[in-house]
Amino acid sequence: PIAWSAYLLGAFGGEQALPLLAGLLGISFLNGCLHLALALGLRRYNPGVLTGALLFIPLAAGALREWVRAGLFTTDMLPFALALAIGGTAAIPLSIYLARDP
Repeated sequence: PIAWSAYLLGAFGGEQALPLLAGLLGISFLNGCLHLALALGLRRYNPGVLTGALLFIPLAAGALREWVRAGLFTTDMLPFALALAIGGTAAIPLSIYLARDP
């Protein structure tokens, strides 16, 4: 729920919210790539692989490509977006690990 709320904030926050939205799309992109790599590496299905491959990866890549073409996403936004994407992606398995039953 938190991630989807942040997507709404990014989507309706105007141009000043683009670095946030780019970082969130980066989380989706990396998450999709990790699910796909896991499925290929283990040669079996995992929850999230279809959503990642069919929705998150193409949506994030397409949105970022269009923002770059339109001049909306610039190199000065990149450090924040990358930090958010990497940190947010790392937080997903960490939160699952911390929430497990002891």
